[in-house]
Amino acid sequence: MAFYGESDIPMMLAEFGQDVTIGLQTTKGLIDIEAAHMAQSETYVQGKNVVVSIKTGSLTGLAVGATIIVDGTTYKVREHVPTDLDGALTKILCALS
Repeated sequence: MAFYGESDIPMMLAEFGQDVTIGLQTTKGLIDIEAAHMAQSETYVQGKNVVVSIKTGSLTGLAVGATIIVDGTTYKVREHVPTDLDGALTKILCALS
């Protein structure tokens, strides 16, 4: 399936997305969990980065520090930024709460 732009986002999220909830609002989002190596003092710690992509504007309560539930797991929002392509998607960096 090719992705052509903003008009494809609702179909893509409906087909592949997981539930993303803030307060009483729920939308669909794409979850990306990747291994991360973080420097801590003179050693490195391995962890996971959890990034959720949602349609920009679909969660009005989105803010740094907000509690977010992604596919049944509770996180805190560490950061959220629009994608660099056209801003139609917002990437949310999550931390376990």
